[in-house]
Amino acid sequence: MTQPQDIKTTDTGTTTLGIKCSDGVILGADNRTTMGNFVAGKDKQKVRPINDYIGFTWAGAVGDAQMLERTIKANVALYETQRNKRIKLRSLTTFLANIFQERSYFPYWVQTIIGGYDSEPRLIDIDAIGGYKEFTDFTVSGSGSMMAIGVLEAEYTKEKTMKENELLALRAIHAAIERDIYSGNGVDLLFIDKHKSELKHYTLDEVKQIIGAKK
Repeated sequence: MTQPQDIKTTDTGTTTLGIKCSDGVILGADNRTTMGNFVAGKDKQKVRPINDYIGFTWAGAVGDAQMLERTIKANVALYETQRNKRIKLRSLTTFLANIFQERSYFPYWVQTIIGGYDSEPRLIDIDAIGGYKEFTDFTVSGSGSMMAIGVLEAEYTKEKTMKENELLALRAIHAAIERDIYSGNGVDLLFIDKHKSELKHYTLDEVKQIIGAKK
């Protein structure tokens, strides 16, 4: 009989990041999913828009992340319908942190970065048992985070716009893809400003061309 601990789940080692810019927030992630050391998928979108002004990234088990996305979208829609106003990112963070803490003995195997724009750009990281922190610059998660954060630490400045930081986000994720076997195959970036959000996909060849890396 197969024991629960023997069942392999589809998950992501992943590199995800969030960058706070002068005019908004960038959320980014690679596209690879894995089952152990096997590459299970090459086109998974791990940056998910919730609505026009909130998005999130995830690293961890795919099934848990998909369930979490459904929960977030349903509750954001319910909140805004009942109150006829936008939900604040800090309110959404508290809601999610409470869910994670309630399940701390049987947690969602995910780490999330929430970004968006309410009165200003906001960037918040939430761990699997409900701990959270708001960042004024950038944050990373996943197996490739050590490589990505080195690029961000060296090159980030607060004054740059989302357009100016697009290259930085691509460089950071590409650095992780080069060294982390659980990250790869392409990049998604979600740009969120005061008025809208825009999701862009980049193949690995396009990333290399943009940043000037050798193929």
